[in-house]
Amino acid sequence: MPVQNKNGLHYVVVTDLKNNKLKILDLGKESAYFLTIQELKSKSNYQKTSRNFAETDEKIIAICSQKLDDYNINIYDELQKTDS
Repeated sequence: MPVQNKNGLHYVVVTDLKNNKLKILDLGKESAYFLTIQELKSKSNYQKTSRNFAETDEKIIAICSQKLDDYNINIYDELQKTDS
């Protein structure tokens, strides 16, 4: 997902959810760290939408799904593969 920092706009990858925090892989910082959904939302480069009212899992899926659609990848199919 795109985020804004002092060096400009770049992408981070959300890989895990632990203790209500998302694990963020950030090549711009060359490290991994944890943020709450609210913290990530404040850094993200997305407009406010009805996603604000969704559950945490639904927010993650909605954000990721938008980007995966560009590559004709169905997030639900991919999630089933990783659960198997």
